[in-house]
Amino acid sequence: MLESTTGQEFNATLLEVARSISGLQYRMGDWMTSYWFGEFYGDYYPWLYHVDLEWQYAWGDGEGSLYLWDPDVQWRWTHRNLFPWAWEYADSQWVHLGAEQP
Repeated sequence: MLESTTGQEFNATLLEVARSISGLQYRMGDWMTSYWFGEFYGDYYPWLYHVDLEWQYAWGDGEGSLYLWDPDVQWRWTHRNLFPWAWEYADSQWVHLGAEQP
């Protein structure tokens, strides 16, 4: 069993999230944060509840790429060097994700 920096044990679900999203830190109550992806609840992984994006089906490679599926817009791809921008496959365009747009 792996432990967080606070000494709490990671469960199997959190290990899957950690393998998928780079730069992950464990927080209280199955909430996690990634320095680039932000805060989210990962207890139902691969479904994540992101504070800005709400429910997303997520798959990442652990190297920075992250695929997100949203029932309204289908698949998007982003990367730790690009987020909050993402490629939206259905409309073949770059979109800004999150509450604030530049």
